[in-house]
Amino acid sequence: MPGAARGGLAILGCGFLLCLGPGPVALGEEEPEVPALPGSAETGDREGTRYYPILDWLSDESVVPEEPMPATEEETPAPPRLGDTMEDMRRWNPVVARVNGVEIHWVEVMESGESLPAAYRENLEAVFPALLDRLIDRRLLIEKAESGDIGSDPDIKQRVRVYEEALMLRAFADQLASGPAVARELDRRFDAHLAERAGGTEVRAAHILLATRPEALAVIEKLKEGANFSEMAREHSVATSAARGGDLGYFQPARMAPAFSGALARLNAGEFTTNPVPSKFGWHVIKLKERRSDEEASREAVLAQLKKKILEEQLAAQARALRESAEIELFPEGSSPPDSVQ
Repeated sequence: MPGAARGGLAILGCGFLLCLGPGPVALGEEEPEVPALPGSAETGDREGTRYYPILDWLSDESVVPEEPMPATEEETPAPPRLGDTMEDMRRWNPVVARVNGVEIHWVEVMESGESLPAAYRENLEAVFPALLDRLIDRRLLIEKAESGDIGSDPDIKQRVRVYEEALMLRAFADQLASGPAVARELDRRFDAHLAERAGGTEVRAAHILLATRPEALAVIEKLKEGANFSEMAREHSVATSAARGGDLGYFQPARMAPAFSGALARLNAGEFTTNPVPSKFGWHVIKLKERRSDEEASREAVLAQLKKKILEEQLAAQARALRESAEIELFPEGSSPPDSVQ
C-alpha cells in the first residue's frame, strides 16, 4: 500500500469490503493524554506496549485533530458500529498494509489506538486511517534506524534482549496464573480467609520498634510533646516498617503477639501507647489508626493479594525445581570465568 489515505478508508480483507467511518468524533473538553515513553524514568517499565511503543512526536496528537468540532446528533452523526463485522476482523486479522515487505495487521492498528481518549477508543474505526499512517511512519523510521549504526549498537542489543526476557517471563507468569493449580489454591485460601475472619474486626496500626525500654520511653516522651509519629518511626524504629512511617496496614489483632494485641485493644483511633510494649523483637510504641469491620475489606483486593502470593510461591517452586537440572557456575566476587577475556 504506497501511502495510506488520510481520510475515509476501504479495506479489502478476507473476501469482503469493510468501509470505515467518515471521520473522528469530537473530543469535547477532554484533552488527549500523551503516554510516557516506555522504559522511561516516569514509567519504569514497558507495560501496555503490546505492539508499537509510541514516540513522543509520533504520539496520539498525530491521530487526534487539533481543533475537533463539537459533535451533535444532527450535524456530525457518529460512525456506525460494526458489531459482528468488527469481531470477524479481529478474528481473521487481515493484512492492511505492507511496508517494504513487512506486514501490518488490522489488530495492530486497532490496538495502537488504545491510549487515545475514551471518545476515540469507542470509535477507533473512525481514526483508523490516521492510526495506520502512524504505524507506517514508525515502520519506515525503524527500518532507517536498523540500517545504520544503531542496529549493531551492543547497548541497544542488550536492552532489546532484556526487554524480550521480561516479556517472556511475564507471559510465563500469566500462563501460570491462569492455570488450574493456581485457581484451586486461590479458592482454598479464600475460603480459609473467610473462615478465619468471619465476624472479625481489622485494625490499621503503626509502631516504632526500639532495642531497649529506655529508648522506647524517650520516644514516648517526644510523642507526648507533639512529635510526629511517622517521622519518629522513620528516624528511630529498627523495624522494616520504618520506611513506611511504621505503618503495618490492616490486620487482625489476634495474629499479633498477645501483648501487642492487648495494647491495641486499649487504644482508641489516633492514640498511642504510653508504656512500651515488650516482644521478642524489642520494645514497641504502638499507634492505632483505625478499626473497621472485616466485611469492609474488598473481596477483589483480598483475591488479588492472595493470587499474587500464590503466584510468587509457584514461581519460586518452579525456579527451585529447575535449579536441580541446571548447570550453574558461581564465581567469587572480583574474579572472572576462566575463559573470559581480560
